[in-house]
Amino acid sequence: MKYKVHQKADDIKDIIIEKTGHKIHFSLREIEHVKAQNDKKRTEIDAKTKVEKAKLVNIARNNEFIKDLSEEQMNAVYMYYEAQQFITMAEEKLKEFDDNAKELEAEIKDIKKQIPELDVVVVDKKDLDEKTNK
Repeated sequence: MKYKVHQKADDIKDIIIEKTGHKIHFSLREIEHVKAQNDKKRTEIDAKTKVEKAKLVNIARNNEFIKDLSEEQMNAVYMYYEAQQFITMAEEKLKEFDDNAKELEAEIKDIKKQIPELDVVVVDKKDLDEKTNK
């Protein structure tokens, strides 16, 4: 990728940077393919919803203890399950955020190499005030 200053600004963080070096090409066939994929996914999710509804009926029929659980117990089981699912998803997302942060740091270094005027130490006034008030 190539970087250059597109528009100057008073604050270095507000300088507009132009990124070039890649082009995106596509065809109507590719758009039709994306639409077909979306339609296919919609059909799959609709079918999965019907299966899950049938599963609920089946679970209740074959696990009669569920009918004996109090609302409080059902809520506790549900909250426990939801927490497990969230933790699994969140840990995957946190890794994605960490990976993205590394990519952004590398891109910032590349930009500062190509546009040396951006490679200055910027001190946030708030940080400076906090340090001087201690």
